[in-house]
Amino acid sequence: MKINRWIFVPLVFALFCGFYSVWINNELRLSNFLTGFIFGAIAGFIIQIWSNNRTKKYSHNEDEKNFSVKQKRNLLVLLTQDRTFDLCVESISHLESARVKSENRESGLIKAKTKMNFYSFGTEIFFNLRPVNKNLTEIEISTCPSLKTTIVDCGESLKTIEKITVFLKERDLEINKKVLFH
Repeated sequence: MKINRWIFVPLVFALFCGFYSVWINNELRLSNFLTGFIFGAIAGFIIQIWSNNRTKKYSHNEDEKNFSVKQKRNLLVLLTQDRTFDLCVESISHLESARVKSENRESGLIKAKTKMNFYSFGTEIFFNLRPVNKNLTEIEISTCPSLKTTIVDCGESLKTIEKITVFLKERDLEINKKVLFH
């Protein structure tokens, strides 16, 4: 059973602040815990509202999966695996402060990372290319925060995967139009 994000984030912040309040006061009292718990719950709720509003900027669809810190997309492109691999590497250069960490052309795997910014500690990007046939390739793109304990990323993973997806679709269309009309 998955807990709703409107409960999960404030609850995590509340528990953290409650236990931190007991630890910092060096006294195991219910009043210390409750003070921290209430403060944490309010802070968690405010952070969730902020993250929710920022995430809505990147997707008009309010599907629950768009608010997740882990994103995944599958695309089919009408290109060879070799050409698709080059296109995926090129898509990383169109992101702000991103770079390729590792690539393996034979297995069709690419790993990239964006740098830390105000909203995130960075985002890891994974490409997995699988040839369907000689001129058709499936791309599985997934993103997740670099810091594995991240519970709110203000839509950074969604923004990153949407930019890559749009770039790949546009380039695939552009390349195939040239082939068809020339």
